[in-house]
Amino acid sequence: FPRNRFSPGSDSLTTATSRAVPPPPPRLEHSARLNAIRKLFLEKYGREPDFFARSPGRVNLIGEHIDYCGFSVFPMAVDKDIIIAVGIDCNSRRVRVANVDEKYAPVEFELSSAADGYCTINAAVHEWSNYFKCGVRGILEHIRPDAPRGMVWEDPQPDKGRAI
Repeated sequence: FPRNRFSPGSDSLTTATSRAVPPPPPRLEHSARLNAIRKLFLEKYGREPDFFARSPGRVNLIGEHIDYCGFSVFPMAVDKDIIIAVGIDCNSRRVRVANVDEKYAPVEFELSSAADGYCTINAAVHEWSNYFKCGVRGILEHIRPDAPRGMVWEDPQPDKGRAI
């Protein structure tokens, strides 16, 4: 698998920080949600997550998704986001992911080779996990896949029309 182009010689992404400017502490509502998703992850997978990732939401003030076609946009951050708890199992290529909202069924899939696109996404089947699989593909273009497990807290849900 290709090496990480952001950290040459590394198999994983690194966190960029400045010693002069410490990161802000998590907001109270983020801390509560992190604790909740940590507990759900522990109940579901029987272990602590290795790390959490948070992606803030955005809206395009023009109202179109023209950035997908390479055009300029005028995005603005919103208070909605996605928080993901991840656990790595280096002995498996099986990815198991669950959403905290039980109306979205848990999904499992095997990671495949880079030539096969890492995972199968059936565009004819509209399911929440396709968003997750697209993220997996994007990440695996830069790092070695180690069969992560994940738990997603998404606000808004994927069918609400905002991009995260």
